[in-house]
Formats: sequence, C-alpha cells, structure tokens
Amino acid sequence: MSTAGSLLPGLRWAIAGRNRPKLDTVNSAGVDVLVADGEDDDALNRVAALTRVVATTAGPFSLYGSKLVDASVRNRTHYCDIAGETPWIRRLIDRHHARAAADGTRIIICCGYDSIPSDYGAWLISRHVREVLHSDCVNVSVYFWMDGAEVATAVHGRRCSIWPKQVRSK
Repeated sequence: MSTAGSLLPGLRWAIAGRNRPKLDTVNSAGVDVLVADGEDDDALNRVAALTRVVATTAGPFSLYGSKLVDASVRNRTHYCDIAGETPWIRRLIDRHHARAAADGTRIIICCGYDSIPSDYGAWLISRHVREVLHSDCVNVSVYFWMDGAEVATAVHGRRCSIWPKQVRSK
C-alpha cells in the first residue's frame, strides 16, 4: 500500500471499491487501489488480508456490508463504518462479537454520517436547554431530509426492522 498523500509518516493506505475506472478517477493522492465487489467473498478476503483497518462508507450496509464484516473478522482486520441501521448492527454484534473480542479485532459501527449529526445535535440542544434555558432536557427529536442513497438505506433499513419476538413483546 502507498504512503502517498499521507499526513502521518509511515502510514500506508489505499482506496478500494468494485469499479477500478471510477476509483482511478477519484485517486488524486495516487495511492494503491484494491478492487473487490461486495458480493465476492474471495476478493473481500484478499482486501481484508492486505489491510489492518477497513473503513467503509458504502451503504445501505445491511445490503452491502455484511460480507465485508465477515471477511474482516476472518482476517483479524479492524472494521469501521458509518452505518445507522440498528437491526443490522444488532445482527453483526450477535454474529461476530465473541470471535472479534477473542482475536482483539475491533468492529466499530456508527462512526459518521448516520450517527454524528443526530448524536452531536442532540447533545448541543440538551446543553443549550440546560445551560442557557436553565431547564431539564427530557427528550430531543431530530428530523432529517434525505435523498438518493440515504432513502435507499432508510427504506431497506425499515424492511429489515423485524425484531425477534422477545424484543417486540417488551
């Protein structure tokens, strides 16, 4: 992997995706390019085996992320994404926690777009209510405008929100 464009001495990194020509178009840093389709287990295993950390932004994660997480855990490669699809995240924890913990592999979900705006916004609002309005903040509701890929994630996430009977009955 390349050190091109690296801000940290010795940091090696690459970009990856399923379409080499598109990756080449956005590769202004001139780093290495790894090609793998999200449905190709062998290709995902190769990428995971070549890396120490995988950071991904390609959702909906419940459609495109499971096999990459599987490959990461198999290869003891740390995994990070920006998912916000709670039912999928629960299934990942149930499937991978024991092995990942035993191997020292970190699976870090919700590190960005889907989680930061709502978490940070709720914190800012609750702080304002407490410090400026001198009141208790009991609840914060957040509404987002979505289009394109975000809509696909929301629609697919809703279809996947079938909770086990023991959770539904509570």
